[in-house]
This record gives sequence, C-alpha cells and structure tokens, in this order.
Amino acid sequence: MNESEETASVHEKNCLMAKRMEALRPPDLFYVQAARSLLERGEHGQARQELDRVEQALRSHADVLEVLWGVQAQSGEWQACLQTAEAIVAKAPERPSGWIKRSFVLHRLKRTQEALNTLFPVVEKFPEVPMISYNLACYACQLQCLWEAESWLKKAIEIGGKEYREMALRDRALKELWNKLAG
Repeated sequence: MNESEETASVHEKNCLMAKRMEALRPPDLFYVQAARSLLERGEHGQARQELDRVEQALRSHADVLEVLWGVQAQSGEWQACLQTAEAIVAKAPERPSGWIKRSFVLHRLKRTQEALNTLFPVVEKFPEVPMISYNLACYACQLQCLWEAESWLKKAIEIGGKEYREMALRDRALKELWNKLAG
C-alpha cells in the first residue's frame, strides 16, 4: 500500500468511527434498558413510559428507536413501525436490525414484494446474518417463488444452523417448503 492509499484508508476508518453513534449514558441508558426489559415481558405500555423519560434530544438515537419499534410492534402500530424502522436504517445503516425490521413491517402491511426488494440489497452487506436470508425465504415463498424461497432458506440454515431449520418447520409462511425440509 502506498502513502496516498494508506492516508485514504485511515481517512475512511476515521469517517466510519465518526459516523458511529455515541453510546447512551445514564440515566437515559437506564430508561432504555428498563423499557427493553418491560417489552420482553410484553408490557409495551410501561415500556413506552420509560422511553418517554429519555431526554428529548436522544430519542432519535438508534438504541432508543429499536426499543420504540418493539413497543409499536407489540401495540400493532404498523405505520409507526415503518417510520421508526426507516429512521433506524437512516441513523444506523450498519445495523442489520433496521433493515430486517423495515422489511418485516412492509410484509405485515401486505407489501411483501417491497419487503423482499428492500431486504435483498443488504444480503452482501450482512452475509453472516441468517435472519436476512430467512426472511427473504419467507417473502419469496409468500410470493410463490418457491425455488428462490428454497435457495434462501438453505442459505439461512447454512449460516444459522439447525435452529433455523426447526424454526422453518414451524413457520406457516414457509409451509410450501415443509415437505422439502422434512426429507
């Protein structure tokens, strides 16, 4: 690597580090942790109250948005979920969760082709995340693209292991592929 390439590489790394979001600090960190814990227990109303305690300027932080998305999902607020997922993608494109959440919501809103189209481009960006391939399998199956669904599911199982195979055998979205999985 020559000096100009080294300088460019260092510059790119510095830009990436600058883009990374600062970690939340107490007390806001505690509010988000409490909200996450309440959400895991299905208490989305109380989780929302904890998020309301987060300083206004920090409510667009990706960690806050991820928990907010969960609150909205448990409440069935799918349009709000879509907006929140889009905000996560915009704020933290390096997190696969935002991309996955956005496609999930699009599918819930009966926009399955759009869900597939928006998730597909990030497969190469996050090759180690089996949920991306798994969700693509679900969307392709729902769109009756069974050969594509089978291919995505094989990839998800290859990355994620038998847990993904077992999950697929219970997932009604993949019912068309159950016979192929059972064999």
